[in-house]
Amino acid sequence: MTEKSAHIGQDTFVLMPVRRTFIRGMSGILDFSPLVNQFAASDTEREADARAIAADWKAVGHDLEIAYVWGREQVDH
Repeated sequence: MTEKSAHIGQDTFVLMPVRRTFIRGMSGILDFSPLVNQFAASDTEREADARAIAADWKAVGHDLEIAYVWGREQVDH
């Protein structure tokens, strides 16, 4: 489920689930892209774990970058 931020007050925000619309629901039913997409396969369990850990740390780095930029914007205002 995707989320979006909602600002509450001056310094507080929360993540709230986005409601599905009829059109989004129908497009989800009619989406055949998973049948076409091929996922990256690993030769060994160790290689799969290494890829998963690297992807997790990449996501953590991205989140830290967003937090840093947000914090800098708050300090500058």
